Amino acid sequence: MDNSVIARLSWRFLGLGLVFIPPAMLLAWLIIPILYDFEIPVAFFVIASILILPTYAFLPIIYGLYKIERQVTVLKINFFSAGLTVILTVLLLPTVGLIGALIASAVTRWIALGLYRYQLQHTILESSSFREPALNPDTAG
Repeated sequence: MDNSVIARLSWRFLGLGLVFIPPAMLLAWLIIPILYDFEIPVAFFVIASILILPTYAFLPIIYGLYKIERQVTVLKINFFSAGLTVILTVLLLPTVGLIGALIASAVTRWIALGLYRYQLQHTILESSSFREPALNPDTAG
């Protein structure tokens, strides 16, 4: 599997997220008031949808990075994302409230997707070990 396959999978997964997330959020918006007897503003569900969506796109990229033994790269991106989320949350929470924490997480997720896509274009492209070996009938045992 080469980087072009991973890129296509990433776009397809993003498309699946666009199909599945809105109905799931609508269902949650309808069910939560019934189950818990309180309402959550629609804005929370919209931002939560924006927060969840990039995860669909970067899962195939993470798989590709693991395949070429770049787990440390994934770990660095995750630590960076966690740190950025904390910083943005601390900045936004006092002024915007709880929705600020959601915004901080959503922004960080999209930045993480950008970092993963960058890795797809650079690290994976440079790795000759990423391509699966072709079977050669002369050397097959």
